[in-house]
Amino acid sequence: MHRQFPIQSLKLNTQILPLVRKTGGIFYLQIKEESTMPTTEKLKQEIADAEKKLAQERSRLQRLQNRKSYYEKGDRKKRAHRLITRGAAVESIAPLVKALSETEFYAFTEKVFTLPEVRALLMEAVNTHNQESQKGKG
Repeated sequence: MHRQFPIQSLKLNTQILPLVRKTGGIFYLQIKEESTMPTTEKLKQEIADAEKKLAQERSRLQRLQNRKSYYEKGDRKKRAHRLITRGAAVESIAPLVKALSETEFYAFTEKVFTLPEVRALLMEAVNTHNQESQKGKG
């Protein structure tokens, strides 16, 4: 909105546009009044910008969740592979375990791994593995 004021009535704190007009022998300056209230268009633009940013952040969150799921899924695949190969190793070393049900197999392995000789052999194998791993790092 523009208003016209005679030059004499201007206050110093108003914004003066560089347009001076002469009307009826008096020079007038055209002054633009700016509203302090945001316009509807401005508010709509701010809402649109905020919604766009929200959509971008949601997309970023989804990508991070997908990445997390991918890595967790990879860990599950590795674990499943390890269990299958070790189970196959047990079956190849002791083919009679194929005849046992799952419950019978678990009961059998619990008995085997409570034997002091087996525990000592397992501890020795783990220690050897750890020592070899340390040599590879140093």
